Amino acid sequence: MATQDCSCERPGGASAAHIPNLVVETHQGRRALFYDDLVKGKVVMINCFALSEENEFSAIAHLTRVQDLLGERLGREVFMYSITADPENDSPRALRAFAERHSLKPGWTLVGGKPDHVNRIRAKLFANGGGHVHGTPLVKDCSFGVIRYGNEAAGLWSACPLKSEPEGIVQRVAWVAPRLKPAEPRRRGPFVGRV
Repeated sequence: MATQDCSCERPGGASAAHIPNLVVETHQGRRALFYDDLVKGKVVMINCFALSEENEFSAIAHLTRVQDLLGERLGREVFMYSITADPENDSPRALRAFAERHSLKPGWTLVGGKPDHVNRIRAKLFANGGGHVHGTPLVKDCSFGVIRYGNEAAGLWSACPLKSEPEGIVQRVAWVAPRLKPAEPRRRGPFVGRV
């Protein structure tokens, strides 16, 4: 993994121009380049959280059900990244303890790092690329309520509300993951039967 402390020039990758390649630190205490080491060539789900906000937003508690639904595909076909919005207080040690308390499995990584790096990644993924009208300032940070998911190799990206049903989140990710079988569709609308 990377040990540099800056953005790095790199070739290719479908999303290379859109995802910052900045140094981050994982809850396992490893340093990595966000794009090259964590996202490039993978199907990923990315959300933001902060340990101090978990009681209010409970992102991790909700996503543990998604983790369970992915099963063995987590860490092989789909990778989950939860980026702390409070890297000054959410140290790798605190993130590791939190991950252990919530039984995060391999393939789901909590990410922190220098505040400037983390803020630049969040701004790119959740502001500039998050569906806001170009040229208008953000009124409110919505990164706590959104999951960005995508197939980096194919350049397919979308987002959904964090509080979506876990089965629905897995199904959405399946739309961009070539080997991930989507959940069975659920019938919507009124029942039409014999009179």
